[in-house]
Amino acid sequence: MRVRPFNIDAIKIAYSDQEYYVGVCKVNDIFDISKVSRADEDPESGFQRMLGDNRAKQISEYIKSGNLIPGALILSAQEGVIRSYDKAKKKLTINPSKGALLVIDGQHRLYGAHRSGVDVYFPICIFSNLSKEQEVQFFIDVNGFQRGVPKALRLELTKFTAEPGSDDELLNEIFGELDENPESPLFGKMARTRSVTGKISHVAFRNGFKLVLENPIFTAFRIEQKKRVVLNYLDAVDRVLLENFDGEPKLTNAAFFSGGNGGF
Repeated sequence: MRVRPFNIDAIKIAYSDQEYYVGVCKVNDIFDISKVSRADEDPESGFQRMLGDNRAKQISEYIKSGNLIPGALILSAQEGVIRSYDKAKKKLTINPSKGALLVIDGQHRLYGAHRSGVDVYFPICIFSNLSKEQEVQFFIDVNGFQRGVPKALRLELTKFTAEPGSDDELLNEIFGELDENPESPLFGKMARTRSVTGKISHVAFRNGFKLVLENPIFTAFRIEQKKRVVLNYLDAVDRVLLENFDGEPKLTNAAFFSGGNGGF
């Protein structure tokens, strides 16, 4: 751990009677002087959730693969930690000590980055002169308003990141064909970004389609052939279902389409 004061490149911001510093810093410069106040470990004053080891491990592997995480760590400088700020040079000087910086948000990113062994730079936001009540409120505000990205949307976005020739690329191609081809029994009935009643989302589509990908006969076809095979097959299935269920649409029922673990 550092024993001498050190500088962080940062700008000082004053807003609504609150001061904070936005800058960038190497993870290893702040890891050893940071602390997390967890509710399970400190019932009297702790407020953070427990560290999820699997999540930290995933972040570690993500960073070791050369990826970046742009989200800022939100920290609270404890009393006496901020030594000075040079406005002209935009340098924040920190007095290092154990537990000098309390982590309000980003404990998994911080621990995962440190665990990766890569001394990566992270954007940071350091608040000063916060009371315990304010620290807790910031934690609630930051985490209470966050929403996870729906799985359907994450799958839709693989169209931008899928490797050429990968299963993701193939699945996106077929999904788009089913949604956009007027000959498709699912024309206009695919939900790209979220689950919608009466439509097939990426999640239901992939659950229903996963066994087809493993079929050696199917894998031998070219992409256009695969699209045609799927269209013809689903068209035939749709006709049979409509005949046997008195015209009740079954193909657009996500649970029916997924077929449990067996798929359609």
